[in-house]
Amino acid sequence: MLRAVEEFVASGAAGGVTLELARRATVADERDAIQRLLLEWSERAAEPRCNLVLTTGGTGLAPRDVTPEATLAVVDRPVRASACVRLRACVRARARA
Repeated sequence: MLRAVEEFVASGAAGGVTLELARRATVADERDAIQRLLLEWSERAAEPRCNLVLTTGGTGLAPRDVTPEATLAVVDRPVRASACVRLRACVRARARA
């Protein structure tokens, strides 16, 4: 995921927007833990404050993966098209014969 974002910025498609990796974390695949971290990172008083938070599923598309539900529970305004962009980047990066 990080590589795809870096390539996006390098391509110039970001329109000159500067993106900086401020934080990265691996969180237990537990709904409460994911929600707590997302809320902490998006607080106005957070230092550094994250204006954009990208999540990736922990266990993949399995019943155990609660990342999508945990994320949707705390977002104010989901950007659904970003999921398509992420999926395309993942497919390209992990192409199979």
